[in-house]
Amino acid sequence: MNAIGFRATPTEITYAITCLQDNGLQLLAVEHIKLPLSLIFPEKLNFLRTTVKDLILEFHIIRAGIRTIESSSSNVNIERISFEAVLQELLSSSTIEKYLAAEISTMFPKLQIEKVQFKKLVNDKKASYRNIELDSFKPNQREAILVSIASLNI
Repeated sequence: MNAIGFRATPTEITYAITCLQDNGLQLLAVEHIKLPLSLIFPEKLNFLRTTVKDLILEFHIIRAGIRTIESSSSNVNIERISFEAVLQELLSSSTIEKYLAAEISTMFPKLQIEKVQFKKLVNDKKASYRNIELDSFKPNQREAILVSIASLNI
């Protein structure tokens, strides 16, 4: 079973694709979707939707997750919220069987860890989860990986 996890910023979307098989969990890809600066905002939304739709088809994704902005965040960014909304709309109307759009507080129980452990996995230089080494990844990439894994548990 293949899953994809997303973590958006105002300028790019990080995604991670994981695969759960009988022999365990495997990380297939961790990449960024850079939104072209030359596009106007509605075109960026369309670019994102088309790109993610292609990923879902190419990797036969059946589960997905989006790490959404915290409701208590003082850094509300309309672009990020718009990107997350487009992702949610696409996932709800695609071949995805189940998806998760959640803040950290909803995410860490799906990983069967505590909030403190989630933050350590995202921020500590040396970290691993279920035999996936996170050392070489940046925090947004780590969140996308963890979201992808959490979506396998819904």
